[in-house]
Amino acid sequence: MIYRANVDGTNREDVVLYNYKKGVSNMAVAQTPRILFLSSGQAYKITSVSIEEGSSVPKTEVDFLTNLIHTPAAILVDDEQGYLYIALRWSIVRTNLTGSGHRDVVFKDGKSLNINRMGIDLTRYVRRIFFFDLGTHKSFFKDLNSFDISSAQELTEYIPLPNLEKIRDICYFNSVIYWIIGGSSGGIGKMTDYDQTNPSFQFQEISQFNPRRAYFADIEA
Repeated sequence: MIYRANVDGTNREDVVLYNYKKGVSNMAVAQTPRILFLSSGQAYKITSVSIEEGSSVPKTEVDFLTNLIHTPAAILVDDEQGYLYIALRWSIVRTNLTGSGHRDVVFKDGKSLNINRMGIDLTRYVRRIFFFDLGTHKSFFKDLNSFDISSAQELTEYIPLPNLEKIRDICYFNSVIYWIIGGSSGGIGKMTDYDQTNPSFQFQEISQFNPRRAYFADIEA
């Protein structure tokens, strides 16, 4: 089930009539055009649903981007520059939010095995993307320069944790990289000064619940 509600939990309502056999693995929202993007671990495509203010819900998905080389493992929206970023195992591509169908490869190095989580720094003109490779248990960041799609800066050596294979998510917010680590000794790791000589890493164990994803948002009081 996919539903929406006010930030205080009120006015909950279903948003999408989707294929329950297919399920939904990832979703991302383009705030300016008010579009919800969805992907499944069993489909080689991205679907979308209009969530314009005042429109009736629930709605049925429509195909947004099809014939992908792999099932999408993660999706991210860049509203300002107008892109949807998609992780496809050993590569990352982007496509226009306009739905033109055109796609550009922004990262592919021939060594990655299963890029399955991403974060992005939207404050930079040249966007900087952060990603985790589940196949190698390594974390990276990369500036999205059109002339270089094969290099990325590795962060793994600065993460002093024994259970890197249990990383479930990576995200970026306010100059800090966050990792969600699962398992019995799971929690949240965060790194500051990640692009300096001596990055600072802290880990907070969480015993009350076992988080799988992290989301950050600026909410007006």
